[in-house]
Amino acid sequence: MGESKDQWFLETDAFTNESVADFLASEGVAAESTAQFKDKKGRIRHVWNVPYRIITLLKNSEKTFPFKYRVFVRSGGRAIRPFTLHRKKKTSVHSRRAQEWLREIGARK
Repeated sequence: MGESKDQWFLETDAFTNESVADFLASEGVAAESTAQFKDKKGRIRHVWNVPYRIITLLKNSEKTFPFKYRVFVRSGGRAIRPFTLHRKKKTSVHSRRAQEWLREIGARK
């Protein structure tokens, strides 16, 4: 299977930028990997260019290291776009009704 041509970017706020920089340095990502790109809406984003494994590491360690960050992806030469990891599945009407019914039963006790 061929390797993906996607580029992954990480945007942090000023408060967590230093911590994320230290974390990325410990994972072997150079400080020179910072860049500025325009997103689909034309806003300038200051981001870290990181391999996908860093994004999964951050996602998997959210409880230990509660960093605030946003993930962007770029395919080919296009503008960067937001990427959401592990999107929550929308609950069906039947599931919501069942949850409401269970809450009502619990409230009656």
